[in-house]
Amino acid sequence: MGGSLLTRLRFRIALWCQARSMPFRVRPSSPLVGILVFVDCASSASYAGLTAAYILKHVVEVTRRPFFMRGRRCLRQGLLAFRFMKAAGYDVELHFGIDRTDPQNLRAHCWIVHDGRVALNSPDASMQAILVHKATAPAAGDVVDLTASSFR
Repeated sequence: MGGSLLTRLRFRIALWCQARSMPFRVRPSSPLVGILVFVDCASSASYAGLTAAYILKHVVEVTRRPFFMRGRRCLRQGLLAFRFMKAAGYDVELHFGIDRTDPQNLRAHCWIVHDGRVALNSPDASMQAILVHKATAPAAGDVVDLTASSFR
């Protein structure tokens, strides 16, 4: 668990608020560059002391019954986990991939890598990584033209 009671409480409140507001900030037509702005927003709260397992557990818990973004759970969980793990001081990566087995039906997926291992939303073997996000949003010309609606 880690962290003081106040840190855990601040984290849980911020996580709940971010999860509830995300569907209005990350729309299906949002380009990937715009989505990455959400995770790179400077957080005024520091969650140092919280364990990675604690953060990931609560991200999964707060997103388990989505009213909005139902078909994009991996995106929602990935963005929240990346944002809060970065705020806790962890070196994490947000991976984006696509499934190229069916060119007529583009499927995208995102997952979190921490300490060189997949920590959340393991990808299928057919997923091919196309972008690894570590800190700041890439330039618009460097990004594959995905929108939030591609994540299923």
